[in-house]
Amino acid sequence: MTLHDAPVDLDDAVVGEQLQRHEQQADDYRHDLTDLLQCVAAGESGQGAERDLLKVRGNGLQVGGLHRLQITTGTTAAPPRSDTHGGVRYHCGVNIRIAPRIATALADNRPVVALESTVITHGLPSPSNLELARNVEAEIRAQGAEPATVGILAGEAVIGLSEAETEQLSGADADKASLWNLPALLEQGRSAGTTVATTLQLAASAGISVFATGGIGGVHPAPYDESTDLTALGRYPLVTVCAGPKSILDVPATLQRLETLGVSVVGYRSDRLAGFHVPLTDHPLPSRAESPAELARIFRTQQQLGLPGGLLVSNPVSEGMDPAELARIRDEAEQAAAEAGIRGKDTTPWLLDRIASLSEGRTVEVNLRLLRENAALAARIAVALTELE
Repeated sequence: MTLHDAPVDLDDAVVGEQLQRHEQQADDYRHDLTDLLQCVAAGESGQGAERDLLKVRGNGLQVGGLHRLQITTGTTAAPPRSDTHGGVRYHCGVNIRIAPRIATALADNRPVVALESTVITHGLPSPSNLELARNVEAEIRAQGAEPATVGILAGEAVIGLSEAETEQLSGADADKASLWNLPALLEQGRSAGTTVATTLQLAASAGISVFATGGIGGVHPAPYDESTDLTALGRYPLVTVCAGPKSILDVPATLQRLETLGVSVVGYRSDRLAGFHVPLTDHPLPSRAESPAELARIFRTQQQLGLPGGLLVSNPVSEGMDPAELARIRDEAEQAAAEAGIRGKDTTPWLLDRIASLSEGRTVEVNLRLLRENAALAARIAVALTELE
């Protein structure tokens, strides 16, 4: 007798207990969903009267908690203007809103690419920051995907800022939202640009699978100074396209920490880690891929294996600075920072600004170039992912 032919002796009490447990779980799900829909109907989004289509995606719904339930909304009426606050807040009691165009794209399985907003609030002065935001979003649309810039506006996390909202955020007295202060920023009604870590968390909550940024945070030369970007990359299941760690970081230590955290790192058409302001470093990578479709397949395999966290794609900038010149400028900037007593969260923006000044703006030019190139590659990966499904 084979294993498949062996009789199975089921205990009626065990079966009855299992059925009762599943029925109770279903009742709990229905109860949670009813509460959530009542919350939405009560006008959590401020657009209740305009909604006539509600799609609930219950992936990962947890009994007794709505924090994993995702809601998207669209309307059959005329689409909202770009400056409206359309969209629904999922997570009752927490101010998080997905723009209708992003919700509709996700519901229709169309490609979406998340973007951070600290480059708008802290990276460039106005109006250069707004011009960059428009150019990056245009690059993503040109590749067939929908851009979803993430930001915090007056205590509301917005996934898919409109042009008017982006302009509002750029002119606000904005904080920098990381995971350790995100709850306080929302509760206190403040505005903020989102870092890599916060963008990953919010994008993952919305069901977005691809994220484009410039350079990731990592391990700083100063002891115990490490960016939460690293833990977020190991926690949230997104493809993150970057040009490597920022130039001011301890790159070998950052790469080692990524390995320790189990973050999959793949070089796009390169065997070595990208160097942010320089195309490549001397540090070898564990794997490489030659096309967006190959990267999409690698990410799908990672998910099928049940591996946690995301896939970090190292995309070398097409034209960067001379490594020796950049090293000299960085050393000079670090010495100036030490003399000025700069430390903590102020270190990165201060150093990047000083490096930009010492390079006579050339690092800014490289930064703008790599942001556009990363956005284009991320969009092509997002398109390839939708074609796999």
